[in-house]
Order: sequence, then C-alpha cells, then structure tokens
Amino acid sequence: MSGLKENSYCLVQSNLDPIDPRVLKVAFRSVGELVDNDAKILSADAFGILADGLSAETARTLANELGRAGVLVEIVQEQQIPRLPNSHTLRRGGCYQEAFMATDSLGRDVPVDWSRVVLVAAGIVPLREAKRKQTRYKSVLSSPVRASGGLGLATGYLRSMYAIPERDVSIRYKKVSHGLLDVILDCEPYRYRIVADKFNFSYLGERRSRKKLENFAQLVADMIIYAKGAALNRGAVAIREDGLEATFGYPSRHAFEEESIWLLYKFGLSRGRPWPWMRT
Repeated sequence: MSGLKENSYCLVQSNLDPIDPRVLKVAFRSVGELVDNDAKILSADAFGILADGLSAETARTLANELGRAGVLVEIVQEQQIPRLPNSHTLRRGGCYQEAFMATDSLGRDVPVDWSRVVLVAAGIVPLREAKRKQTRYKSVLSSPVRASGGLGLATGYLRSMYAIPERDVSIRYKKVSHGLLDVILDCEPYRYRIVADKFNFSYLGERRSRKKLENFAQLVADMIIYAKGAALNRGAVAIREDGLEATFGYPSRHAFEEESIWLLYKFGLSRGRPWPWMRT
C-alpha cells in the first residue's frame, strides 16, 4: 500500500476471486487517474486491496462501475486498513500440543500459547535474492624496452612473464521461489517469518523428510491443527485440504502479504479495537 494520506481511500474486495482485467479496464476508463496498464498489473497482483490512494470521488466512481460488472468492493478509508507487523525470521521451532515453540537466536525456546496465533499464512512465494558472481582473470604486465631494427633504434614493448591474479565481484539479483510461512500473533514479536530452505525441522522427528517442501507442508499442517482460532490464507487452506501435495503459489511477495492484510482487516472487523502492533 502507498503511504497513508488523510481522506485517502482504498477499494477492498468482498472476496478473493480473480478479477477479469477487461472488467478493470472498463472501470478505469471512467476515471482519469488510472490507465489500462494499471488494470493489467492489478488484476495479476491484487489479492484483496484492489486499489489505494484514491480520492473519495474516484473510489465511488470505480466502485459503481465494478458493481455493474458484478465485482463487489468496499470503500474503506486507508487509516482503517491494518498494516502488517515487522517480521522476525525464525530458523528453528516446532509445534507441540501445549504451545508453539520458537527458538531464538541464543538457542532459547520461547513458548507461544496457541490462543495468541491470529493468522497462519503460507505459500510458495518468489523472493528477491542477491547472488555474488566472481570473475577471475590475470592482468599481464608489460615493460618498455629498446630494440634495434633495420632503420635504427625503435621503442617497443616486451610482454613480461609475470602476471597479477585479479578478480571482479558483482552482485546480481534474481527471484527464487520459496516456501514461506508467516505466523501472526497478538503478542510480541507479533510476526514470525519462516523460509522453508532456511528452517530446521528437527522437531518433526521420524516424520521429517529429505524434501524441504514436504517438511514445510507438515509444519503448516501442524500449525493449523493446534491454532484452531487462527485465520488461514488460501495457501494454508490448500495445505489443510491437499496435504503434502499442495503447492499454492503467489505471483509476488506483495500479493502474499496483501492477502494477509485483507484477512486481518476482515478478521479485525469483529474485534472492535485495533491490532496491538498498530498501537505501537
């Protein structure tokens, strides 16, 4: 979402069904602030929050046009949309009947009561990663010499037998898909983030597989069993219904996180008070 502005509005989807980009193009042409290319981008990457940063008039016009096409949206002031708490990467932990056990960076096990888990969000998500590339080569030294030829003395260069080893290091970024799990709590630290390739699944014991994604799916399944009051994103629901065969993918990290924001908004309507991290 863009930075919050006073009297700025969002269009919030009533459900998470995909929206035909042609429908969005027709709606967007009714206002001057958005163009056809916006419709194409939003249809692929909108997972709950269809548009933000809108004036009240633009929001009403778009909502009416979308409603005529059968797409129901809600106009919500941006300040009412929750933000995600900062994430804390978790590299080891486990699900037990008494609590979710999070192992901190000092190796201490911190129990989290299952009643504090408000959202379990899982899926296959492309993440931007930095890759270091080294190029090795040798720079050859040359030294000036004087050599005689038929026309007298001439200055030339004699290649040295010595070379200096050198290397160039460059950083390149690319997107790599990972199993991603966000566990959102109503107590500090509010959000644990688990990346399948970087997590120790030893708590699984004999259930542990050699395949990281199978371990990841098992972790999410365990989380769902114990966190009975938590909301689930579509990736978590897919794992609950299809088990280890589930591979629900998101087109971007933005889409993955936006769906969590949408769920927190919907889940929070009945709370009557802001999420605790919103007060800090």
